[in-house]
Amino acid sequence: MPFGNNVKCFKRAVIVFCVSMLVATTKAIQNVSGIVPDYIDNRNGSLSGRLNGGPDMENTELTGNFPFEEEIFRCICSSTLGGCDENGMCNTSGQCFTFMNSAKSSENQKKGCFTHNQGRMQCLEKGSVAVHCCIGDLCNQARIETEENNTSHLVVIIISVFLGFVFLSAIAAFFVHRMHVRRMQELEKQREAGRLEGGLRATRVNESTLADWMESATSGSGSGLPFLVQRTMARQIQLVNCIGKGRYGAVWKGMWQDEPVAVKVFASRDEQSWARETEIYNTVLLRHSNILGYIASDMISRNSDTELWLVCYYHPNGSLYEYLQHNELDHQLMLQLCLSAANGLTHLHTDILGVFGKAAIAHRDVKSKNILVKSDLTCCIADLGLAVTHNPEEGKIVIPKNNHRVGTKRYMSPEVLDESLST
Repeated sequence: MPFGNNVKCFKRAVIVFCVSMLVATTKAIQNVSGIVPDYIDNRNGSLSGRLNGGPDMENTELTGNFPFEEEIFRCICSSTLGGCDENGMCNTSGQCFTFMNSAKSSENQKKGCFTHNQGRMQCLEKGSVAVHCCIGDLCNQARIETEENNTSHLVVIIISVFLGFVFLSAIAAFFVHRMHVRRMQELEKQREAGRLEGGLRATRVNESTLADWMESATSGSGSGLPFLVQRTMARQIQLVNCIGKGRYGAVWKGMWQDEPVAVKVFASRDEQSWARETEIYNTVLLRHSNILGYIASDMISRNSDTELWLVCYYHPNGSLYEYLQHNELDHQLMLQLCLSAANGLTHLHTDILGVFGKAAIAHRDVKSKNILVKSDLTCCIADLGLAVTHNPEEGKIVIPKNNHRVGTKRYMSPEVLDESLST
């Protein structure tokens, strides 16, 4: 059932329950207030009534006319009322009566006779009086069984209504929370699947691989991915574990569409380095089998901090430095690693002339830690954050500000170390 229909049905149920409880409470209050008499109009019947008294009930009278034929009846009589014979009896042509103050002990009941014309009794100022009148010989001999105090009935009803509302509110809160959680889970699945954010829709993993998606997202010219995809990339990646740390941040292994990717995380203070590396990777015709494959760049806020992400292909063998630490090389593998690394550097250094050409790029920080070993045991060049480009039109090297002398000293050329290099 849709979410809106569930809410409407639940609201109707709540309204029906509230109206029912209100009607029941009103009837209960009416039943415990005022006089509720029962009349049985025959010679063997009785008349009884219950009157709630109080400060506002002063001088209230209970009256009645009894138009029966004159006939003498014997009634039980209480000596404290007077008019009783020595046997505790009295004679009347009217009615026998029994009354008691229900606010006091039920044992204190008064019995006596009403004459034919009598029918008047003053109520007490406080409390309540129960009166029972009957016609017939010794009809008032039986005791009146008292009921529970009406005030306690009212308290029980109010408490029951209150507890009912509390219970219903708890159930309502539970179902509303449950429906909200389900709705949020559906939205999260849609967002992760790419159905939001401008109508983008990602394909399932079994429909395409990461390499297929990369090929379909670019024209093949090496110009990079559409900018809109770069903005939403970070929301679709789940970081798994940290696999390394460098000068400008940490490198994490992440999962994107159930495929591993490498995520280089920059702090906001290193935005210039992140922007420079993104610019280099987006260079036309940069893509090469011996250059680290670039996927996207993005910004994300985590724990109130802004992080800059650079997403690339993931290579489980790690850097060449780590691979040499744990593996032995034969001559063929050594030459294969050297040749592939040289091919990557050659592609960087080569100018490609044309309408959409490629400028020559100098890495400026080539070392074993910035060369990755792929699964086919060939190398690819990574970490282009310090790279510079050559402008063929002006014949000058484009070097960012405050970025003239960089790199690792062990691998620096002599002209860079003695600062004799002319830029």
